[in-house]
This record gives sequence, structure tokens and C-alpha cells, in this order.
Amino acid sequence: MTTATIAPPVDNAAIATGQKPQQRGKSPVDSQRLVQAQNTSANDTIDPRELDASRYQFRKQPNPKAKAELAESIGVKGITNPLLVQTSRKAIIAGFTRHEIAIEGEFTQVPIRWLDVDDDEAADIAAIDNTKRADLNPIDETEMVVSILQRKLKFASAALTIAFLHQAAHTKEQTGNNVIPTETIEFATQIIRQFTKGGMSLTSFVKNKLKLLNLPENILDSVRSGELHYTKAAAISTLEDPSRQELLDRSIEEGLSVREVKAEVAKIKPPKAKADKPTTELPVKVIEARQEDNSELNLTVLAPAPDSIEDRIEIVMEETIAQIRSNKFAVEILEEFERSLLNLQRQFLVKIN
Repeated sequence: MTTATIAPPVDNAAIATGQKPQQRGKSPVDSQRLVQAQNTSANDTIDPRELDASRYQFRKQPNPKAKAELAESIGVKGITNPLLVQTSRKAIIAGFTRHEIAIEGEFTQVPIRWLDVDDDEAADIAAIDNTKRADLNPIDETEMVVSILQRKLKFASAALTIAFLHQAAHTKEQTGNNVIPTETIEFATQIIRQFTKGGMSLTSFVKNKLKLLNLPENILDSVRSGELHYTKAAAISTLEDPSRQELLDRSIEEGLSVREVKAEVAKIKPPKAKADKPTTELPVKVIEARQEDNSELNLTVLAPAPDSIEDRIEIVMEETIAQIRSNKFAVEILEEFERSLLNLQRQFLVKIN
């Protein structure tokens, strides 16, 4: 199987084949449209029940404390800032929490500002607005970044976008590896920098944020609600129940620090003895799929080398099980993943014999 390159994105950010990549630090998504819209007054009112509140909503669970404070303010002053609404779809672009409070409070009218924008620009404005929110949790932030990249790079699914990010991070670390065009990697890097708190790098995002999407549901809920920091969640998730649930409850109730959480994990699950590192890097998954434009896309995604081939097989199996449980990959991708795993096991058997 050959590994094909991924065509650079062609989209509103004007990144196209043959063009120079954007300058480092320059935002690929323009935020001026949101600024302009927020600085204008309402131009209409509407029954909140007529609005579509799901199309551009990236936050699945707003921070309860922030919502309560806003509800208290609205109870005294009313809704002073208009909701931004896409004209063609009556879809909310900004103001989701205000809309939710209005529905719960049985408001009959809310102030809105109509925006005559297409779906892509509406999604961009909504993403920029969410980035400015202090209560955007790491899970929603990560899913938002994946969603933006899927839309901008025209991938058919979130699974392929995640696979691309793993490959892009690996490609960026390998000198002379041009599996993915430099301008495509640079574009993804700029999107991640623009839409993550602190402006994360591509490598850091892949290493520290993408894995959060495979956390157990109870830990995901705790991170979404703001009860648990994502670094603690990652450590706790390495345990099995009932130890995992017990440490999760303790971390929230006692306010354990990251260091304390990791120390507790080490007591329950001592680290494995290190073996000699393998001399070669083996692919952990090969994915064949098609993009929306029906062009063929082959990705070979390499994981960081573990301490032994046995550990590598264990990692692949654990990741596969997690992906199946979370339904992150389509059936055909999992079948190809399984074939890749079998090949890896055969190599291991040959090596030990």
C-alpha cells in the first residue's frame, strides 16, 4: 500500500495549492465580523422558540456557575446584548446561554441581530465567539477544533480529521518527511493556535487534548462541568473501576492537585519495568478512506515508540477498544485498523521466533 499526500485545503482562508502558507501567527479565520456584529444594536425581536440553537453550538455543557450568574443578571436587567442569528436559517450564532435562559424563563421575545452570512462564515463566527468564553471546557474546545479542521480541510468525518492530526504531528517531527504538504500542516497549526486557550502547538494539541475524547463518560462529564482539570482526568483514566471512580470522587471532593492525583495513580498502578526500545518504528494504523470530493486519501498514522513491541501491541489494542466504545471510527476504518494490528502481531511473532 502506498501513502498518498493530502491536498492542501481550498476554503475561505485562501489556502490553496500553489499558494504560500500563511505567515506564522496570522489568524486563518478573520474575527472582525464578530467584533462588528457585537458592536451593533439589535435590529429585531423574535420568539426564542423559533430559533435553531443546535447548528452552531460547540459547547455541550455551559458552566453552571457562569450560567447562574448570567441568569441573575438577566432577571434584573433583561437581555441587554442581542443574540446573533443567521438570517437564512434562523440559527443562533452567538448567545446560546442567553437563549437557554430565555427558554427556561418562558420569555416570549428576545432581542436579536440578523446576520446575512453563509454556513461557513456563521460557523467561523460561532467558533470565535466560543473561544472568547472563559467557561469553554477542554472537551468542547477539542471537539470544536476538530470540527473546524474537518470543515476547512473538507474531511468526510471527525475520525479522518483526528487521523490526519496524528499524521501531521508525526510528519512535522520527522525531517524530510513530506507525506503532508507543509502549507496544510501550517494551516492546521494556525487553526489550533487560534482556537485553543494559550495558543497550543500542533504537537501539544495532539499529545494532550485529542486523547481526552476517549475518556470514560463519567470523567468526561466531570471535565465538561469544570469539576476536574483535564490533566487530572488523563491520569485517573489510566485506572480501572472501582479504583478509577474512587480516585475521581476523591479528586473532586478533596481538591487533589495534579501531583497528588499522579502519586495516587502510581500507588494503585505501579509503572512497568522498561525493556529495550525497538530499533524500528512500526505503523500502528493504516487508514484508507475518501474525502468529500471523492479523492483517495491514504494515511499511515505512527504513534510515539513505546518501550517494546509487546507494549506497542498493548497500546494499539487499548486504543482500538477505546475507539470502538466511543464510536469514534467508522466500521470500515476499524476493519482496516484490525488488519494492521494483525500484521503487527505477525511481525512480533517472527521477531520472538
